[in-house]
Amino acid sequence: MFKLQFRSKDDYLLALWEDVQNRVLDSARVAVTDCSSSSVRTEAVIGALLEFARTSPAAARFWLRMSSFFPDEIGEPGHLARIREVYIQQLAAAISGRIPEKLTARDLLARNWLTWLVGLRLIPICSTVSL
Repeated sequence: MFKLQFRSKDDYLLALWEDVQNRVLDSARVAVTDCSSSSVRTEAVIGALLEFARTSPAAARFWLRMSSFFPDEIGEPGHLARIREVYIQQLAAAISGRIPEKLTARDLLARNWLTWLVGLRLIPICSTVSL
């Protein structure tokens, strides 16, 4: 059955990672629904990401592990990079309050810093969960 759905283990891992990223993005979008400024949205997204790590530690740890791969290290060349780019744009859009097509370089840079900072906080929260 596995081979009918996925061509390889890498394809499975990438599909699972996309699913986890979509869950994280859904949490972030809900968190910023009534936020008026980018600083409030940033705080709300950080809170949502930390809550996701608290309630789904295995998924958060898996997300961190998959985030550590180089773009061509897993799956078809460029596939991981494309998935990451979509995720970056969607998270930056949630924080900035803009649609992805209207994001600025500053929006994307802020998102990269946010992911780095949250990543540092997620590791201790998830350290007792093994995959």
